[in-house]
Amino acid sequence: MCAATTRRGSGVRQRVDATVSYFKELQQGNIDTSLGLRLHLWRASALLYSRHPAFGWGAAVCRRR
Repeated sequence: MCAATTRRGSGVRQRVDATVSYFKELQQGNIDTSLGLRLHLWRASALLYSRHPAFGWGAAVCRRR
């Protein structure tokens, strides 16, 4: 049981270390990380939603552009 807990804990630690590394890369302007790309997609989706909140973009809106 202790060995399983230790293994699980080290996996969490690895993810925390990776996230800290991604944040450091973001601060340096590199968005080509898992976290950077995810944040970029969230920003883009928030922008799209803010422009067409009621019915979304849909095929008709895309054709007009």
